[in-house]
Amino acid sequence: FERTFIDTKERYIINDVDPFNFYGDKLVLDAGCGSGKVTSAIAKFGAKKIYGIDLTEEGINFAIDRSKVFPEGQNINYKVGNCKSLPFDDNYFDIVHSNGVIHHTDDYEQCLKEFSRVLKPSGKLWIFVMGRSGMFEIIADTVRNIMKDVDRSLFMKYLETLGFSSGRIYWITDHCYAKYNWKSKLEFENLLYKYGFSNLKQLKRGINIDQNELNFKNKPYAELKFGEGQLKR
Repeated sequence: FERTFIDTKERYIINDVDPFNFYGDKLVLDAGCGSGKVTSAIAKFGAKKIYGIDLTEEGINFAIDRSKVFPEGQNINYKVGNCKSLPFDDNYFDIVHSNGVIHHTDDYEQCLKEFSRVLKPSGKLWIFVMGRSGMFEIIADTVRNIMKDVDRSLFMKYLETLGFSSGRIYWITDHCYAKYNWKSKLEFENLLYKYGFSNLKQLKRGINIDQNELNFKNKPYAELKFGEGQLKR
């Protein structure tokens, strides 16, 4: 969790965005919060109140337990929920944050429609989805086809025996099991415009492990490997 806070802060600062100013005293939705790592970072950036939603009660309970270990966690409210049908009123949030979530759903557009609905007219959407991703996309789709008959929990235990951190295990299993709905940068931007978003800004810089940073620095074969990579708006 501390590593996520440090990395998230660095990603914003490199893009000339002060996360403490961006989230400070704001009402925020973390749509698809997972274990709550980024939700916790947003709380530490000074958000007034954060609601974190995710599909499983098990994940939400884990996030709730983690929120109890730092003071800002008292500003987080976790609940089971679905990005396709958000349990919140219209024009409710200052910021909707969605980090690598809607490209795993079967209704990409409905999620964007819901984000637009719950945002205030002056609100901001921070969203990360995968673009068309070159060889990475081809390999990821192939691996998921291969792994469909391998028990996920057993595979996670195997990765633990190899000494992988919990964050790395989550990242690996995500690409081995989670469904992906790939869209190009142009398709993604057109959907954002369709649902009322404007003044789009892509965060082009990241930390050294981010695909967009590798592409930005023109690392050898980066574009061939990662295509459009990580689309962060």
